[in-house]
Amino acid sequence: MRNVITCKDVTFYYDVQPALQNINLEIEEQDFMAILGPNGGGKTTLIKLVLGLLSPSSGTIEVLETSPFKARKNIGYVPQYGAFDRNFPIKVKEVVKMSELKSNSILPWYPKEVEKRANQILEQLQIKHLADKKLNELSEGQKQRTLIARALMTDPEILILDEPTASIDTNVEKDVYDMLKELNETKTIILISHDIGFVSTYVNKVTCLNICSCTHKIDEIEGSIVDVYNRSLKFLHHKCNL
Repeated sequence: MRNVITCKDVTFYYDVQPALQNINLEIEEQDFMAILGPNGGGKTTLIKLVLGLLSPSSGTIEVLETSPFKARKNIGYVPQYGAFDRNFPIKVKEVVKMSELKSNSILPWYPKEVEKRANQILEQLQIKHLADKKLNELSEGQKQRTLIARALMTDPEILILDEPTASIDTNVEKDVYDMLKELNETKTIILISHDIGFVSTYVNKVTCLNICSCTHKIDEIEGSIVDVYNRSLKFLHHKCNL
């Protein structure tokens, strides 16, 4: 498998404070990777670097064999739902099509192929019947599917999700992860998560991140992934000293 993301000795500073230090990370095609770590450990900063929204203070990042900025169009990003105005009166289909808006668009008019693609993705994610519903009328699980559908509109090679089940109850979590596992058949998936219970049965790699990083294949971890997460700030049984 080829590497789709390669970080070599990546360090990033906010002023004089290091947010990330000497990060070496390889993510292969069709990996399903969870990034675990404490608040302030650098998870969001790392994602911004991969998306080309920030540049490393030192080191290099290559995404899909080019720079993060050039590769951005081939990355689908799903932020936490809390980043959206829950009361904004927008319909599901319009949310999904938003990723096709150009910076110079005056009005949200879309060509027929965009409408067709949106319908296909809504059907794929089993929410086509919600196309004309307003976003604030949906359940949390339906909202998350809508945001994932929006990220899939450009048919990205890499899908990055920030806490995809943060607002979802346990009855819906498995449904979301099953859907991601199906998407993983054709796409590389990276998710930031504290939801270690479900994650451990789906991902093939775990990166523990707390300014520095350590990556493990799931089948190489001694003990459970819960141990990996709970001890990541002190000492992990699989010799990760984060």
